[in-house]
Amino acid sequence: MQITNDGTFNTKGIKAAYKKLARKYHPDSINNLTHDDDKIRKRWRNLVKAYETLTKESKHRNYLLYGDPDGSVAVQALELAMPNWLLGSENHSKLVVLFFGGLILSVMALRIWTLSNEDKNESGISIDSKSSMKEYL
Repeated sequence: MQITNDGTFNTKGIKAAYKKLARKYHPDSINNLTHDDDKIRKRWRNLVKAYETLTKESKHRNYLLYGDPDGSVAVQALELAMPNWLLGSENHSKLVVLFFGGLILSVMALRIWTLSNEDKNESGISIDSKSSMKEYL
């Protein structure tokens, strides 16, 4: 199939070829008794994805950048794992403050915990400090 690039994503050749293939490969027009239903549906999804890639600029850009019209697989996984409100650009400064605030609080809590768990004698002096002082005297 020859498709001329006219700079838009609205080429008549693409539409004509898609319509021809859609009539041929649409799941409702194929006899399911002689063909595997999963293969029929997969072929149809691939045909629709190819048509959208050739006719929608954003999907075409994703295909050129990531090799997939739906975009980067890593970005898709991140979008599934992270809530939308957390990924919004208006929340980036809040996330940075929360991260560094949590980091500072964690370090302070660790320091307090280590100081409270030191071995001390009955006078409240650290045993390690007392033995170190004896070496210098």
